Amino acid sequence: MSVDVLLDDQVALWLTDGRPDRMVWRSERWRVVDAPAPLADAAGPRWRFHARSETSGALREFEARSTAGRWFVVAALAR
Repeated sequence: MSVDVLLDDQVALWLTDGRPDRMVWRSERWRVVDAPAPLADAAGPRWRFHARSETSGALREFEARSTAGRWFVVAALAR
């Protein structure tokens, strides 16, 4: 797995039953396509999941974290 993008982009992330389900990242809508994995992070909730773009069909693996009630994508990896 190679890291394509390490970043700290604020995103809109929707949860279903407490797990990531949908996201808007860089003006593009993404749907989670796997069972998100929670990651240990003392600073707040953090998840790893695969999502597919509703526009281009691209598939990426994301890591997202919550800080002060806001969600940020901290890594986006091409699949």
